[in-house]
Amino acid sequence: MNLTSSDWISIFNIITTAALTFFVLRATKQSANAADKTVALTEESIKLSKQINELQQQQSASYRNSLRLQYVDILYKKTAKILDALGTTDAIVVYRAITELKDSYRHGLSPENLANCFTEGEVHHINDAWSVFNDYLDNYYQSSYTGHGMGILVEKADGPIIAFEGIKLMLQDIKRQEQRGKFY
Repeated sequence: MNLTSSDWISIFNIITTAALTFFVLRATKQSANAADKTVALTEESIKLSKQINELQQQQSASYRNSLRLQYVDILYKKTAKILDALGTTDAIVVYRAITELKDSYRHGLSPENLANCFTEGEVHHINDAWSVFNDYLDNYYQSSYTGHGMGILVEKADGPIIAFEGIKLMLQDIKRQEQRGKFY
């Protein structure tokens, strides 16, 4: 068998093409395997991100609920002081009690903390109660009275008493929910 130089060139081209095809196929297969591994790693990364996000949400909820319970206790104590101060029919006792309540004229919680720890309805209820109490103080509480003028403190105490009885019930309900493990 006598091959010409063009036959040898053709055979060489066929062998070279076959070798190149083999290397290209092998590289394509490796690339496909790498892509499969990348997809698997991406899926694992997504799962891990979801787990981290869930953990962060749980920690955030735990922190918020802890603050909520602390603020419930603070508000409950202030509410009790206000109800104790207004809950008598003796105007002098009411006057003295109100005078001693200087730290309870405001609930003391920032708008951000209220918004983070209470529902919108609860925030509204809390702010309304303190607004009613401050209106009562602005309209009826004075540093001194003449005659029977101090009696107005008892006569006009119904609004704040009703508002803070509502706050007291709401805070008791929040405490009961916490005891059952149900947070907002």
